[in-house]
Amino acid sequence: MLKKSLKSIARRTPLAFALALVGSVFLVPGQAAYADVTHGTCPDYRIMDWVTKKWKLTHLDVIGNHTGVRRTYTVTEARQTLLEAEVTLSGSAVINAGVKFIADAKIDAGIELRGLGSRTRSSSYTWTITLPSGYKWVFYHGRKYIEGVEYGYHCHSWTSHYKTYTARGRSFSYVNYNDAYRCDYSPRDGLAKIAISRGC
Repeated sequence: MLKKSLKSIARRTPLAFALALVGSVFLVPGQAAYADVTHGTCPDYRIMDWVTKKWKLTHLDVIGNHTGVRRTYTVTEARQTLLEAEVTLSGSAVINAGVKFIADAKIDAGIELRGLGSRTRSSSYTWTITLPSGYKWVFYHGRKYIEGVEYGYHCHSWTSHYKTYTARGRSFSYVNYNDAYRCDYSPRDGLAKIAISRGC
């Protein structure tokens, strides 16, 4: 069964519905079309296909307290894994296609993303916490990633477009999320699940 009807996609991107009606392209769930240059009444357009969101763990520390008493610990994480925004292009018309990809991905993923060529900066985080005896904890940080592919089409006529480029890319959010969990907990959050599976 389709996840989204064509009309539901059209409400978000009217161009997609128009193109589907004239037979230039039929979008499936997970795709969204964006207008580009217009030649008379015939537009070039881009299809952003299957943008997915996932978590990237950038820091992980594990502390256990089995001393029989409550203990205070300080954790300093001095280096953060570099995360890059990148777009791989192929085709005959690649000028600004990478920039368009990031812009369209922001709309589709619904999160604030970093631009092309940007990286997270090296930084440090300090945790100070008093832990009861008999447990192990994970301390972690991470960011949300998006990945996807976009296709660019040039208008030959309302019923004929040809592909000009394919852009496959990824980026990451500005927001750095950090938290800690006890290893005997079962969190629902995706990043916490990753941290516990790797650290506990």
